Amino acid sequence: MINGPCGGLNLNSPCMKDGKCTKRYPRELIHETQTGGDEYPLYKRRKPDEAFHLENGQRVYFTEKNAEAKAAQPPHTILTAFFKLCSINDFTKTLLYPEVPKYYTWNTCQKKFMRRKNGAISWRTLTSDACDVVRRCVRVQMFRELNA
Repeated sequence: MINGPCGGLNLNSPCMKDGKCTKRYPRELIHETQTGGDEYPLYKRRKPDEAFHLENGQRVYFTEKNAEAKAAQPPHTILTAFFKLCSINDFTKTLLYPEVPKYYTWNTCQKKFMRRKNGAISWRTLTSDACDVVRRCVRVQMFRELNA
């Protein structure tokens, strides 16, 4: 059975008892798998970081102090940095998206690609859900076409 919306979204859900979901949804984000008090494991759950996004789909966190600056210049993702790299570097224009890690590394602090100094490659290509047609098509196009 799939647990539908419950909690504040649906107080009449069959899994609700005394105002709480008996299936413990939504689950907590934890760093390591733990054994709960009832001997059922609490599995490791990571924050949903999006490696690529659709137009106007990028998450931007801001406060009252930095709202204008964040809206004017949102942070780069790997995908937007890849597009920027292709626009300023002629060699990169000849590469497909999965080939970039052979020649560049991702600098997390500066949020940009840096030219690789040694030959070791450590890269993970994220997949997209088959039901999410738009993202799937974008990913397929990036893997198969130059200048996509």
